[in-house]
Amino acid sequence: MFGRNRREFELSEPDIADACCDFIANRLGCMPQDVLVQLTFSDEDGFGAEITVRGIREKPMQQLDLIDAIQEYVADRERFRGGDSGVTHVELQFAEHRGVYAIVQFL
Repeated sequence: MFGRNRREFELSEPDIADACCDFIANRLGCMPQDVLVQLTFSDEDGFGAEITVRGIREKPMQQLDLIDAIQEYVADRERFRGGDSGVTHVELQFAEHRGVYAIVQFL
């Protein structure tokens, strides 16, 4: 998934959910495993995520929050691998058979 020589790759729906769990956990001071994420998409509202922390429903994530979460997730993993964790462009996509996924590009 995260290759140093690759300038573009895809993140699957489970990877995006993991990114959201890390993002919310960092902001609320809990563990990522305390966070449940349900990714959403509609033509009217775009992309988002329903968030539950330790059984309590939190404010939903909006599309820009998802992009921030993915950018942080990718940057953290690239730093761990010793790669360039520079600026990324994230394009969220939805396909009926795949659910929500993201195209990530290093700029």
